[in-house]
This record gives sequence, structure tokens and C-alpha cells, in this order.
Amino acid sequence: EAADAGSYGNFFNSDSSWKVISITEVHRVASTAGTIQVEKLTSGTAKASGNNLLATAFDLTASANTPRFGVLTITKADLVLRRGDRLGSKITGLTGTPEDVCITVILQKS
Repeated sequence: EAADAGSYGNFFNSDSSWKVISITEVHRVASTAGTIQVEKLTSGTAKASGNNLLATAFDLTASANTPRFGVLTITKADLVLRRGDRLGSKITGLTGTPEDVCITVILQKS
């Protein structure tokens, strides 16, 4: 429920090899503008400098309480996590305050 883009960040640290299978998003209250992207960050990579995992970021102005199913990047190497890689979220163009943003990433052991 952060009001600024800087409040969104890492939400998963990889302990071994994983493959990203799907990414979904839902929020309880929409913002007036903004998107949220999921990114893969290798060790030492700064937030917002990673590789986007979604072909198109989730729209935070979309209808509340309606799950969205992301289209994954076609760059297969970006969907493979190694030990020490992280998953994070980055928001752009945010105005208003989205509430209860929930991102779910389904992983498969690789």
C-alpha cells in the first residue's frame, strides 16, 4: 500500500535453480495511473535495472479485485533463476495509491 514507486522492491531471493512459469497480479484499490513490472535481478544488480519478466507490465488502473494473468517475456534465459538471483517489482508513472497489490509468481524447480 505504498504511495510511491520507491517503496516497491525485492520479494524473492532464489536459493537454487528455478524457472518462472506464470505471474499474476490483483489489487483491491486501483491507482489513477501507473504500471507494475516484475523483474529478475542478478546478484549486485540495482532495483529497476533488471530484466523484465512480463511482455507488458500490469496496469494498476485496471478494475479492482480482478486477477490479471501476465504474458511472460519471450527471452527464455530471463525466466531462469539461479542461486542469488532476486525477483522484484518496479512501478512506473504512479499517481494515486493502489492498495493491496498482490503479485503471485509460480516457479518450477529446474
